[in-house]
Amino acid sequence: MQVESMDNLMKRCVTLPRRIASYFLRRQMLARLLITLLRLRFRKGQIPLHQVARLRTMFRGSNVFEPHPSVYVGSGLLLNNRALSRRLAYMETGMWTLGVDTLNYLERLIQALRPEAVLEFGSGLSTLCLCQYMFDLHGDTGSPRVFSIDQESRYLTGSRVRLAECGFENLARLAHRPLIPQCIEGVETECYDLPHDFLSGFLGGSMPGLLIVDGPAGEDGVRFGTLPLVKDFVPTGARFVLDDALRDSELKTSLMWDRLPYLRVFGIKPVSKGLLLGEVFHK
Repeated sequence: MQVESMDNLMKRCVTLPRRIASYFLRRQMLARLLITLLRLRFRKGQIPLHQVARLRTMFRGSNVFEPHPSVYVGSGLLLNNRALSRRLAYMETGMWTLGVDTLNYLERLIQALRPEAVLEFGSGLSTLCLCQYMFDLHGDTGSPRVFSIDQESRYLTGSRVRLAECGFENLARLAHRPLIPQCIEGVETECYDLPHDFLSGFLGGSMPGLLIVDGPAGEDGVRFGTLPLVKDFVPTGARFVLDDALRDSELKTSLMWDRLPYLRVFGIKPVSKGLLLGEVFHK
């Protein structure tokens, strides 16, 4: 039996990682292609959640459907809202904020739903946009219409500065809430510290008809607890949206929500990084 030379063995050892990398790159490219086809097919509706979940089982690796945020980087100039497009013309969107397509979709959704108030998890550029949308809908009523919760006080500070610059400081109420370990619906997880007495005082009797989940940031499944924690403070039929819906963690969260008796998942709207749509209902 001929013994393989050391030179040949070393060459194989060098090329093997390249072959493995090429294999996984091809699989990722296939995964992205299939998701792109689904986006095109359901561009006017929502991609069924379980169709994405079944497709996900075909691929190994992490976040094979999640596009790199840079793919959806845009400028505030592309916002449909004229006031925002002027104010945010040179502001980057989409990398670590909601994408332009998502913000434009939320404006249309708010115009259609006409919610009394909006509750968002994850404060930032979206907070200013939501205030503009609610101002356009309700005018300056002198009471908060946007309620924003974040785990990082520095993001809230940035939001307060933007809101003050636009004269929206009275239209929003912001709160810093740290993450704590909790057991929510039988699931051991971390989420915002949101006891009932805090939520009662924070919302002040307002009943948010739209919930936007773009936080918290953390380990896989960290966003699961948001809706269960606030379900008693929203009306039946309140809509919710979850950003980054094509990411593995959010897909898992979406499937877990779909099993809860008081949540109904509609599907994934194929805008930007994927937007899960659904509603809260009380029997």
